Amino acid sequence: MSTETKQSIAIIALSFLISWFFMAIMIFRSEHHIVLLTLAIFGPGIAALIVFRKTIGVKEFLRRCFVFEQRFTYYLIFFGFVIWRFCLVAVVGERVEGSTLYLPLIMIPMAMLTGGNEEFGWRPLQRLMEKKIHPVLAALIFVFIWWAWHFPMQFMPWDWRNDIFSWLFFLGFTFTNAFTLAVIYKLTGSVLLAALFHAWVNATAYTFDLAAGNPLTISIGFAFEGIVSMLILLLCAKGIIKSAKECI
Repeated sequence: MSTETKQSIAIIALSFLISWFFMAIMIFRSEHHIVLLTLAIFGPGIAALIVFRKTIGVKEFLRRCFVFEQRFTYYLIFFGFVIWRFCLVAVVGERVEGSTLYLPLIMIPMAMLTGGNEEFGWRPLQRLMEKKIHPVLAALIFVFIWWAWHFPMQFMPWDWRNDIFSWLFFLGFTFTNAFTLAVIYKLTGSVLLAALFHAWVNATAYTFDLAAGNPLTISIGFAFEGIVSMLILLLCAKGIIKSAKECI
């Protein structure tokens, strides 16, 4: 078994162990506890830190997580995804009563601690997987890893994914977000930008409620984004679009 495979398995196993431990406490206490939630979502990042501290050290791991290439064109793509996602949820979702259009920008710091921080573990895992298998296949496998990682949320009454229909519907969101995040990381080499996009995705929920929208229009919109992201990833794999320098 290669080093990359061992590291990948270790990150996945530790991510589930750490995150599910804190999620289980919340389920047992029947309490939506922000500190426990934050610790649970830091699980993948903590897992990656544990794995990479033996090879590159904690300080170097953190430094590399914040490295990104200065390629203006690719940042246009990043902001294109940001604008597209905002427009998408604005069209297919329902406006939350009393919310403002700029509320997601205000909520990004909170969203970084309750979603964006996952990427400090998931993106290094992406790089490890891509060293052994095709980037598109790696993203597809990660879809199901990420979906399974969220499984305990089915047992949280306050979470919208707490019934089987919503859980299956969430698989579609997972597919789109997994490929979009993979593209952002592939093009920029920045874990931080991936984390910011993840935070942006979560922050838009404070203004637009997707659960109240039409399932068909939501599916079409997210499927379009997922397919575009997959095509970009394919072009990166073929070398037609240049990928960023490997950071981890």
